[in-house]
Amino acid sequence: MRVTLLQLDPVWENPAANLDRITAICENHPPLPGDLIVLPELATTAFSVATARALAEPEDGPSVHHLQDLARRWDIHFMAGLALLDAAGTPRNSSALIGPNGIQARYDKLQPFSPPGEYEAYPPGNHVVLTPFAGHPISPFICYDLRFPEIFRQAAGAGAVLFTVIASWPEMRTEHWRLLLKARAIENQAFVIGVNRAGTDPFFRYPGRSAVIDPMGQVLCEMDDREGAATTTIRLEDAVEWRDRFPALRDRRAESPRVVWQPDQKSSGTGASGAMTSPSQTGVLS
Repeated sequence: MRVTLLQLDPVWENPAANLDRITAICENHPPLPGDLIVLPELATTAFSVATARALAEPEDGPSVHHLQDLARRWDIHFMAGLALLDAAGTPRNSSALIGPNGIQARYDKLQPFSPPGEYEAYPPGNHVVLTPFAGHPISPFICYDLRFPEIFRQAAGAGAVLFTVIASWPEMRTEHWRLLLKARAIENQAFVIGVNRAGTDPFFRYPGRSAVIDPMGQVLCEMDDREGAATTTIRLEDAVEWRDRFPALRDRRAESPRVVWQPDQKSSGTGASGAMTSPSQTGVLS
């Protein structure tokens, strides 16, 4: 399957302008039938939390309709980061697989980023999502989710061989982005497509560095910090075959092991050095 990373520098809180830019990039980098075009997190609005309720659209809103029209025009699918309303009218930070017939699958971000108050603007979703694409299960995730390997392992355990990770990941943590994409690919024996935004917003600079990683952790494609598009071809069967040859996923234990203190902390009340430690004594780890 062919994958295009569409690394956008979104106009702040301006869906119409961003949809025009997405269209222009597609026209300058024409997709082929069957392609998957992956857009960054909140691609039509940028990562604005203060105006989430005003910016979020219903599933039949103008952003989805515009992307559906483009999908129909080229017979492609988008994995698009959008601010969408749920059935109760609550804004969600979503990743939607949109094709010629509209939304095929929708994932709402499980791990909102707490420092800027994303929890209040976009409450967390409740489900890991798998959906068929190119004959195999794929699973979408969003930005801060990348730091929580357990949700990726759930998706891999259910059969996902490809993860899409769309992001607004700031420049000061670029190496975290690059390393964690590789880690999620290697530990889950899966392809990972990471698409980050470029440019700046009122708060941060963003490095781009969108990439495609194979199940061995090899970088098949990586972009620089500029807006644009890059296309590569992947063979999802490679993940299936690697899992058959090297059974790390099959060998994992079904149950979680217990955590045991040695010596028994209940009786001693101290750590190995003779004094019980706590976060207040050791400082905050990050």
